[in-house]
Amino acid sequence: MRAKLLEFLVLLALFCIGASGQTNKTLNNSDSASRAFYTVLLVKGKYIPAVITLHDKTFSARSVNTSEFSEMSTAYSDVRMIRIFRAYAPSSNRLFHILIRIGDGNLLNAAFEKESDARELGDSVGRLTDLKFISGSYYQPKIFYCPEVNLPGCSDFKELLDHEDSEISEYFYSKTSNDPTFACFGDDRAFFIVFYTKVDGKDEGIFFYKKFDHGQSVEDFAGSILWAEKYGQINSYPEQGKKAKASGDISPTDLNFSRQFENRVGTITTDVISIRWSTLHYKESMFWKDDDGKPTSIDLLGSCLRLNANK
Repeated sequence: MRAKLLEFLVLLALFCIGASGQTNKTLNNSDSASRAFYTVLLVKGKYIPAVITLHDKTFSARSVNTSEFSEMSTAYSDVRMIRIFRAYAPSSNRLFHILIRIGDGNLLNAAFEKESDARELGDSVGRLTDLKFISGSYYQPKIFYCPEVNLPGCSDFKELLDHEDSEISEYFYSKTSNDPTFACFGDDRAFFIVFYTKVDGKDEGIFFYKKFDHGQSVEDFAGSILWAEKYGQINSYPEQGKKAKASGDISPTDLNFSRQFENRVGTITTDVISIRWSTLHYKESMFWKDDDGKPTSIDLLGSCLRLNANK
């Protein structure tokens, strides 16, 4: 779910892509150390025809028919992440994307019509780096430690990570940039992930919540964020004829997120999560009525870790 949301953000500008008819192929030059991949690159909100050429110690990218960007050259040692994914976009064929993050924070986003072409480029670059191949992508190796002892949910998170679970790996290795991503642990075997984004130059963003219990995904929520400077308003995506199921707000000091759902006894539970940024402690409060109509509540406390702190 998280991967689809982030991929959607990357592809917002694809409505103007003219690459659906682009022929992508890999060429072998007479110099065995130099290989060319014809593709389209995302540049200033639109995709343009380009060629990526691999050399002994560097790779370069340049436009084919336009001068919309100057040729760039990058050393393999400067590559920090390689992510390959499939995405759908309005008014285009299915495209396979390779996202390469460079040490200076820049992203190279290339699209292919064939998965084999995207995979060949990704593997060709990845093998020349010090990155680790995890769940189909290449990441910088990182070590995870639980913040405290006796946190069963954190132990489950680490077990999934140690087994290179694809979903947990995406959260931990932060395949895009520095969109805040947190894992939160309490005293039981449940944990949850929250992350949020802000689209550059716009007042829009995405909020995502996902809960795991005993190592299994049991609940998720995706909503929109309306930003006003450093303050964001979280809302459910609109569903015709249905009342919003969740809402919340983000500020420089904290995050508050509330949602409602039908519980096992057939009444409505209101679940409120608050995270304080200064301490990264959270409080989760749940309110509901039992089958006799008696109000009931419970409070859960825990700590959060940021998985992709600014580098």
